[in-house]
Amino acid sequence: MIGIRLTVLACLGILILPAFTVTGQEALNDSAFLAQARSQAISLYDDAMNRQLGLYNGREYNPFSENSNDHPYFESEYWEQGSITYYGERYDSVAMQYDLLNDVLVIEHYDQSGYMAEVLLHTEKVDHFDLLGHTFFRLSADTAHVLGLRSGFYDLLYDGEHKVFCKRRKLLKERIESGAVKVDFLVRENFYLVKEGRVYPLKSKKSVLKVLADKRRALNQYVRSEVRDFRDKEKIFVDLVRYYESLE
Repeated sequence: MIGIRLTVLACLGILILPAFTVTGQEALNDSAFLAQARSQAISLYDDAMNRQLGLYNGREYNPFSENSNDHPYFESEYWEQGSITYYGERYDSVAMQYDLLNDVLVIEHYDQSGYMAEVLLHTEKVDHFDLLGHTFFRLSADTAHVLGLRSGFYDLLYDGEHKVFCKRRKLLKERIESGAVKVDFLVRENFYLVKEGRVYPLKSKKSVLKVLADKRRALNQYVRSEVRDFRDKEKIFVDLVRYYESLE
């Protein structure tokens, strides 16, 4: 960290050194100005580093290492840039992975020696995070119990007067192939709709129409004219709720 400080200060010195020679009182004034500028630079740097260190408040993560062509992460097995609100602080441009097998968030961290560590964040301290165009919020154990749901991270798919969200998971399945154990990850998704403070599970188009029954005829007409792919549940659920709100 000291080396980084010196580099920052060296750059600062280059930027603020005068382009002409000064003597006497002018030199003293410039010297005082330079000392103050360096002090401010150190203070700003320390504040930034202390704030950033809060992000690495977690424990070491042991990545999945079984024999598999698949991965337990959300959409991508690679480190992806996202933002996190952690311990009440927002951090942007963070390299992260969302482990759907264990429902935990992992970030990439390089120490001063250049060694990379995978840090497992404390789930109960993550308010929400944005990853690959999705916003995940954390449902605490107490709130989840009241709603009849499991605690953890939920993908907020639609955030209007009504809410549509999804609990995403991956389950591990082992199989024998050529005498060796192979591992697959099975994707599981549970969708929910919040209307007037109540949470309704969504399993099909019919379940949405049942909850939004007061506009059922208009919604059925919308389905017949607009829905092309009935396999894409996520899009159907969101589109129906969005259209329902446009009718109100």
